[in-house]
Amino acid sequence: MSHRGRTSRRGEATMGNRARTEVYGPRESYSPAPRGSMKTTLVTTLLCLLLAPTAARAQAASPGATSPRVVRDSLPASCTVAYVLDGDTWNCEGGTVVRLLLVNAPERGKYGDLARRALSSLLVVGSTARLEYDARTYTSDGRLLAYVFLPDGRFVNEMLIREGYAFLKPKPPNERYANRLRRAERLARERKVGLWAD
Repeated sequence: MSHRGRTSRRGEATMGNRARTEVYGPRESYSPAPRGSMKTTLVTTLLCLLLAPTAARAQAASPGATSPRVVRDSLPASCTVAYVLDGDTWNCEGGTVVRLLLVNAPERGKYGDLARRALSSLLVVGSTARLEYDARTYTSDGRLLAYVFLPDGRFVNEMLIREGYAFLKPKPPNERYANRLRRAERLARERKVGLWAD
């Protein structure tokens, strides 16, 4: 009798649990995250918050971090000559240093002096020259790379090479006038002028 009573009560308990499950749905199991895992997540979050401003400042301070692209409209279309440094480099009023694209002139000795004087005769102090650009616009030390034209249309880079004061120095990806300057150098060699005289 008592055995049947225990069985009956156990059955009622089981039935009660089943009814609660149908009404409220299955009971969700809860398993707390390990303490070590929570601590690691908290430390990582705090480090990110603390280091984010430092990383941003470092990126802004680094010249190559943001890889700024030079906007063509911001480059000067012309330049007033302040003085000539050597046979392929000169200064504009305002301090911009211009390096003739694809041109290399001697810096010292007889031909270095001749090249500087030749460029000075073309780019007279106070005169204005027109500038054109290619794929790469600056040297690693900040000089502006340009093809230079006089007001009458003469191409300074070409004139220096054709008269033997300088020679062609290819600089890919800057190749817009490479073939034209190559022909000028070939002509200087054939005529044996300037650097090609000896």
